[in-house]
Amino acid sequence: MNNSAINLSKSLAQCLLLIIFFLAVTPLQAQEQVLTDYNKNLKVGLGTRGNINLNFEHAINSFSSVQVNYRWHSYDERDDKSTRYWPIFPLILIDIFGNRNRLIENKVSGSSLSLEYRLYVSKRELGKKLKGIYFAPQVSIGRHSQSYKGRPGFGYFWSSRSSKIISGATKQTNWSLGMKIGYQKRWNKFTFDCGVDIRKNAVIGKADSFQLSNGETIPFAEGIDGRSTSAYFGIGMSF
Repeated sequence: MNNSAINLSKSLAQCLLLIIFFLAVTPLQAQEQVLTDYNKNLKVGLGTRGNINLNFEHAINSFSSVQVNYRWHSYDERDDKSTRYWPIFPLILIDIFGNRNRLIENKVSGSSLSLEYRLYVSKRELGKKLKGIYFAPQVSIGRHSQSYKGRPGFGYFWSSRSSKIISGATKQTNWSLGMKIGYQKRWNKFTFDCGVDIRKNAVIGKADSFQLSNGETIPFAEGIDGRSTSAYFGIGMSF
């Protein structure tokens, strides 16, 4: 297991202990916060990087909850053709010192299952639960695939004329530790949820890159290994 995975596993254990602590103490902090109707939310949503989310949230009390999230994502980083019209001299310098391949496509897809604890920090009022600004530490595990295609060459001019294709693909299981910062609005049975999802991802295993057909290696996408940030919004119903 690589160092990033070891560090993440330690942080993961700390996060789990923190969630367990919050789950234990928050009901004691608000005995007067009586839960009656609409203490569950079922939501569907979209996010950046092609994310589709399905969420189930269950209230602990009027200002905290546990949410289970299933996320599926798919996106493609294609070659930016506009770079062909950049001034020639800077491109030559990039070619000489960069020795880069020309990206054709870099497809990333997969799914993950997350558990999060939500703490709502807006003004707490009796009967008005799971509303306002919240912070949500989370842990997740996922399975992802990445496929790469590019044109080889010493630089820009060679790669733009080459018909040869280099490629590679991988499938990896990862886990992540993160934090959501968001805002939830409720109108009786209807819910709107939006925010930012910040994660530190690590592949389970020793790898941090995968090999292409020409022997080169490229790193995993940030959603598989490394830090990732995405925005999201969702709508749903309370019951």
